[in-house]
Amino acid sequence: MFEQCFIYNIQNILVFFIALIFVLFYEIINSFHDTANSVVKLIYTKTMKVKSSIILSSIFNFFGVLLGC
Repeated sequence: MFEQCFIYNIQNILVFFIALIFVLFYEIINSFHDTANSVVKLIYTKTMKVKSSIILSSIFNFFGVLLGC
């Protein structure tokens, strides 16, 4: 009886980590698109340099994922 419960818990944990990996992968891909869309105006109008705008956008996208509801 205990062995079945233990196996069931391991399966739940495995499914949880697989789902977590998929969510993190999706967030990484989505952040690439958000970064491109948010810095295109800054780069096009030459308001900021390319490197600094990408770095700032990446930092704020990272904190947006962490602090988002």
